Amino acid sequence: MKATTFAMAPVMVQKLLDSVIYEAVVETIDFDALHRLEEMLISSILEVGEIETDTAIAVANTMIERALHQLAADPRRYVNPQSGTGMDCELCAAAESHGS
Repeated sequence: MKATTFAMAPVMVQKLLDSVIYEAVVETIDFDALHRLEEMLISSILEVGEIETDTAIAVANTMIERALHQLAADPRRYVNPQSGTGMDCELCAAAESHGS
């Protein structure tokens, strides 16, 4: 019996890989802490002045979205919590020198 091969279109492969990576990243996020931060931001925004709750929620969401986007370029993501230091591998050092 001949084995059937299944070829995926590059777009499908990319979508699958994006989904797998997204789920892996989601596993690293403390959603309870993120929710507490969002609630604190909303409360603080509402205390500052005359603003609708929906607007405060949108502003807080935008602030968190920008902060999460900045994480991709933040060198602290390379810190090794066991040793307390970062950039202790060849790849990390290359990334640090590229970002400088």
